[in-house]
Amino acid sequence: MSKTRSESAANQTAQHTPKPWLIEETRNAKKWPLFEITAGNHSIADLLVSGPGESHDADGGQARQNAHLIAAAPDMLVALEECVAEWDAKWEDLPEGHGTPQDPPSILFARDAIAKAEGK
Repeated sequence: MSKTRSESAANQTAQHTPKPWLIEETRNAKKWPLFEITAGNHSIADLLVSGPGESHDADGGQARQNAHLIAAAPDMLVALEECVAEWDAKWEDLPEGHGTPQDPPSILFARDAIAKAEGK
């Protein structure tokens, strides 16, 4: 699988731990669900679910979904960067005097999400 322009650029400038981010589901000493997100030997995050009566998510379902969302973050960032790059590339070669169209809401949302992921 070849890398896209923005994926290659993102991997060169990214300050986050490189993908893939994986999820390992275990149990803590009290047998509550624990989700560890890792990348190689690096721990990205641990999501611990409180026990019955202490949490609205006692079975770990919501924490499991949160773990999947966190683990998908690097791929989603690359996808958003690629969408924005393709949109921008469409308008690079417009003849002189032709303005660039206004970004549609989806591209504005993507730009905001990218900035948020980059801590801007």
